[in-house]
Amino acid sequence: MACAATSKGTIISGRLPSEVKDRLESLVDNVKIVKKQIKAGSSSARQYGNSSFSRPSYWSDLASRVDMVSNWCTKLTVFFSKPPAPKLEECGPVIHGIENSILTMVSAYFGLPPTEGITVCKELQEAVLDILSGVESLADTVITHGCEGQFKTLKETGSVWNSCDKISSVSKDNRAAVLRVFITSLQLQQDACSEAEEIIVDGQSCMNELELALGTTSPISDDVDCNELSDTDKKLIHCSIRLIKTCHRCVADISRAITKYGNTVTCDGIEQLDAAAAVVIAISPCVDDLVSSLYSPISRTSTVQAVSLILSAILLQTIGLKCQHVL
Repeated sequence: MACAATSKGTIISGRLPSEVKDRLESLVDNVKIVKKQIKAGSSSARQYGNSSFSRPSYWSDLASRVDMVSNWCTKLTVFFSKPPAPKLEECGPVIHGIENSILTMVSAYFGLPPTEGITVCKELQEAVLDILSGVESLADTVITHGCEGQFKTLKETGSVWNSCDKISSVSKDNRAAVLRVFITSLQLQQDACSEAEEIIVDGQSCMNELELALGTTSPISDDVDCNELSDTDKKLIHCSIRLIKTCHRCVADISRAITKYGNTVTCDGIEQLDAAAAVVIAISPCVDDLVSSLYSPISRTSTVQAVSLILSAILLQTIGLKCQHVL
């Protein structure tokens, strides 16, 4: 619907005036520039070795600035909730308010010293980028639909609110951020192990169905297409499952050690936490490659390569980290 009618029959357009559209497009362009700067990970605003840095004060200040972004976006939504579309002098200050709130939020983001830890900085980076993407989508929706897409605008506003609310759950120090990485990795490894076990189950079920069909006059279903797992294949899969479970146990042990002994006070302690996170992050794709190689027909070359990578580049480092954190 392109317009609405008043009780007197006057047609009220929900389409945007050109100057309002241009202003919103400028907002989108500015948000894209900020996102690019954040993704680049470099800024002169970064504070290195700030001796006066206070974690509680920092996170409280950041949360208040994020709230401002949410509030200004809500005001923008109200302006475009129904026809007629506002004039630039009406909605311009709100768009300016969004830009200012973004600048203050990003300024606070860059106020987190890298010495706090790579992992916690990365987690915060993703959270801030999520907020900015939400603001960008909201502005794009208003540009596209004006006052005629109230439902879509409200949906995008809800996404902004959700992204802003997630700031409160972002890890507040490097130990918490690293433990979150470990939890994710442990779940992925558990899923990979279940998938590998399912390969054996599916292979056996497929063979049972074939044997049943061949032993009767019933036709074989067209969707029964499997290659029988040889004893060698089964042994290879079982060995792979044991390797994945070993990885899982090592990661779980390190996670418990970090929970108890993780140091977020000294630079050495924070760097050790980041080193542990780097190893664990590398485990998941290696495990995925291993499981993928186990599907029939099994690629033994790919399996050997995946196992070799896990053993040499991942598992041995994990055992070393385990010793480092437990002692």
